[in-house]
Amino acid sequence: MEGKVVVFVVVLLAIVGLIYGVYYTTDIDEATKELALASQQVGVLEQHIRSQAGYLELRKEVAAQLTAAGIMNQEKEALTTEIKKLSSREEEIQKNFTDAVMKARQDAAGLVFPEVMLTNGTLLRNAKIQRVEGDVTTMLHSEGVSKIQPDLLPAELQDRFRFGVNTSSPAPLVSGMATASGNPESAPEGGTPAEKEHQKKLAEAKLAKERLQKELPYLTDQLNKTKTESSAESSPSRRFYAKNRQDAIEQQITALKRRIDAADLEVQRLEALQP
Repeated sequence: MEGKVVVFVVVLLAIVGLIYGVYYTTDIDEATKELALASQQVGVLEQHIRSQAGYLELRKEVAAQLTAAGIMNQEKEALTTEIKKLSSREEEIQKNFTDAVMKARQDAAGLVFPEVMLTNGTLLRNAKIQRVEGDVTTMLHSEGVSKIQPDLLPAELQDRFRFGVNTSSPAPLVSGMATASGNPESAPEGGTPAEKEHQKKLAEAKLAKERLQKELPYLTDQLNKTKTESSAESSPSRRFYAKNRQDAIEQQITALKRRIDAADLEVQRLEALQP
């Protein structure tokens, strides 16, 4: 009897263990499924978070670009205003320059020169400027009245009346007229044709050098003004514009100095060859 009880207890325990094992296995399967589902949801959430983060970064980038575009638009408006001011100043300067040229031509009436050598070789004695109208200069002289075109005038008068002097063309001198240095120039003295030609070339070379030297102070003054304006500007775009203008003027000054050096060497060469 006791043996049957023991067997019954063992069988009962086995059945209970089997039931518990089945329940435990089922519970593990459910937990595994829930874990897999939770992992899947977590993956979906992570992907959503990444997409939202990318969207936020995109929005930040767009906002930054819009801000930059606004700043650039403000700079553009400032530059447009500055360009209008410069254009207005340029027109004013051009008008003042034109008025000064016209006044110089009007004031030239009555100027007297003992001799005026034209570029075609004609010598006018006791010349007096009657008037300058347009590009025509009317002169009274011992031989009568002549209307002279700009290219026939001596270089000094062409420069004075702003007729667009070509430095490569002959530039005979006006006798008795003071040069930029204050010393009167005289026409080449007598001698052989070769000596006269050499004196003529030497005078032209000196005159070309003087003209170049006259331009240097003006460019230097413009450079100093540009540097002052650049240091006073608060806008980055205006400082950039002023810096570019400063660099351009410095390049012009460098090129001008080279031309002056070349003109000086030419004068020295002609002086060394002087008969």
